Amino acid sequence: MTIHSFFDGVSIVAGFEVSSELGFLVFVAVLLHKIPDGLTISSIVLVVFNDRKKAFIASAVLALATIFGGALVWLLSDTEFAAEVLGDSFARIALSFSAGVFLYVAATDLLPVVNQSENRKTGLYVLLGVAVFYIASWIIGVVGLE
Repeated sequence: MTIHSFFDGVSIVAGFEVSSELGFLVFVAVLLHKIPDGLTISSIVLVVFNDRKKAFIASAVLALATIFGGALVWLLSDTEFAAEVLGDSFARIALSFSAGVFLYVAATDLLPVVNQSENRKTGLYVLLGVAVFYIASWIIGVVGLE
């Protein structure tokens, strides 16, 4: 989950480097799933170790990994090396790579669980998430952030 959180940060900053609209949309998406991520890791650590301090540390590590991923992209996008070798495409490469990581996680972890679930509501929740994405994109367009 730490690697996943690292790429959350990469996605946020790379999104803002590409455009403020994309960055805002990625930020909202990451923010919406950061809370369940923190609760999940805290719950797992609390059950396994029965230690609130370790549970807090585990969730703090996820938060710091997100910040570190974003900071790394921000620092590297402002270097001469990135400008010379990659031009303006560093943020786009970082965003593409992090999108690939998310697609990999979704394809190998999320969708098989959804397909194996006896509860059909699980699939509807996935579709609801897709609908929320499109509604958010539409709202951004209506508000004029694009």
